[in-house]
Amino acid sequence: MGTVQKGRVVGALLGAALLVGCAVSGDAPDPVPATALQAPVGDLVEGAPESVGMARERLDRITAMTQAYVDEGKLAGVVTLVARKGTIVHFEAVGNRGAEDARPMTKDALFRIFSMSKPITAVAAMM
Repeated sequence: MGTVQKGRVVGALLGAALLVGCAVSGDAPDPVPATALQAPVGDLVEGAPESVGMARERLDRITAMTQAYVDEGKLAGVVTLVARKGTIVHFEAVGNRGAEDARPMTKDALFRIFSMSKPITAVAAMM
């Protein structure tokens, strides 16, 4: 790997580490208002699973499974979303926001993302 390419990789890694550090530090901001989620995200729109060749009964299994994990105490709360061909066919929230936070989980809940250096390092190694 040439000196210029090494410099780019190191610069990208440092920039990514700075971004991750900023995202992790401090308190999480208030969640996005529910009205913001009513508008389509990009080209995604909500629709019936049958309109894109999916079965509603099978998608309902996702909610049952995640609720079981919450009931068993394996997870505090879960948000799931399934989209196909630009159509959101499943979007659910179950459980609470955290182990010590009894507020119900919402579809617009914000999550902290940790350990983002691993995929960035993997991409740099593949380059």
